[in-house]
Amino acid sequence: MHAIAFGSRFYGKTDCVKGLFYVATKFGHIDYVPIIPNGTYCIWNCDGVRIETSIPFSGKSILKGFLRTWMSIIGVFMTLGCLMFREIPHMAWLLGTLAALCFLIVLITYLGQKPSLARALFLASCIGMSPERLAEHYLNDPQIIDLM
Repeated sequence: MHAIAFGSRFYGKTDCVKGLFYVATKFGHIDYVPIIPNGTYCIWNCDGVRIETSIPFSGKSILKGFLRTWMSIIGVFMTLGCLMFREIPHMAWLLGTLAALCFLIVLITYLGQKPSLARALFLASCIGMSPERLAEHYLNDPQIIDLM
């Protein structure tokens, strides 16, 4: 018998500054399917300890959290429907196209993971990180050099 899992988890990872921090939203979930966003956090490591700092809700993170999960689920069901209706070519084609579209949306949500310079500076200030430390990751970016 299957036990239903309830709880909260992070979904919608975005605004990643490799080696420093990223943004994710904690969702209430049922069987690991995000239902209700509970808060957005900037997640970073300090001396090997994971720290979750609450920040204002991020629409981008919430949208990515929902889209990645729900489009994956819908895409799987559309694929199964395509296989079930393979004897009806128009229906199989429609369901297959919708499944491909769902999986394409999931892939698109992984583009643009790096935050803009302004967003990175805002997130760094939220966690108390100096702009100089952030600048180490943007050394070749002319925008940060103009700010210093």
